[in-house]
Amino acid sequence: MKNNLKKLCLLSLCLLVATGCSIGNKEVGSARKQGQSSNLSESKSDQAKGMKVSYTNISDKSSRDLLANLFDQAGISKERQKVFFNHLDQFNSSVDSKSLAGNFEEAGVQDTKYDPYDMQDQWKAKNNDFEGYNCRITSYGLFGDYMKASQAKTGDDTENLGIDLLSLTTDNSAVKTEEDKNIFKSIFNEVKTIDTKDIKKHYQIFKKEWEARGVKFAKNDKASMVSVVFHSQIEKGQDSLFIGHVGIMLKANDGVYFVEKVAFQEPYRLNKFKNKEELKKYLMEKYDVEYDQPTAKPFVLENDKLM
Repeated sequence: MKNNLKKLCLLSLCLLVATGCSIGNKEVGSARKQGQSSNLSESKSDQAKGMKVSYTNISDKSSRDLLANLFDQAGISKERQKVFFNHLDQFNSSVDSKSLAGNFEEAGVQDTKYDPYDMQDQWKAKNNDFEGYNCRITSYGLFGDYMKASQAKTGDDTENLGIDLLSLTTDNSAVKTEEDKNIFKSIFNEVKTIDTKDIKKHYQIFKKEWEARGVKFAKNDKASMVSVVFHSQIEKGQDSLFIGHVGIMLKANDGVYFVEKVAFQEPYRLNKFKNKEELKKYLMEKYDVEYDQPTAKPFVLENDKLM
């Protein structure tokens, strides 16, 4: 029990540094803010520095209508859309509207209009101890009809999903049934890997494990799940891969859109890009931020393929 608790605490600390999607507390904002003036900001993706992103927090009617239309074109069911927009309304009504972008705005990848500390407190004041919804819960809620798993290897060792599963005990509207929850765990539970910086080796290990779990994606020409996979090394010889951030890419005539929940207690975003190469560039600038790390850099998947 003590070893499991230690592992969870260490993993949570790792997740705080790596990505805000995985856990919602004040340290998320702290880690991100400190990263702008510390080694965390020294991204190894030099080509991505200085990128500007067009985004909205979907807090006005025009952006909401645009997203609903994109969902319709992508075959996202009305039921799943309703759950998403209910969660969106719950979040946006819990925080200061001045901190949210209505119409599309342009900003640097790491720039925000809000203070994560303030947003944390605003959410807590309205929702008590409920952590809310993060990137994985949001993505499964939207794209669950196009993701399957055999559940053959679903186990109880899901420390990296601890807060996700805790939140789902309060509100399971995005992951409704036990079958859904088992598929969710099969897709997002960590994958044991080896101590190497070779992305191709990590990807092959990750892909093989997903195949063993029966993870499959149905064909959808207008939408796909885009994931950022991180290499974690809690202790030497205890290496794992986990989806630290994920969202849904929506294809349109004017480019591609990426809808994401930044973190449990940070906003929803709809980002607009010319193509998926720009989307990958955005994700790498945002999450490939660890300086001189002993682990491999993150890699990006479109469904189950390297992007």
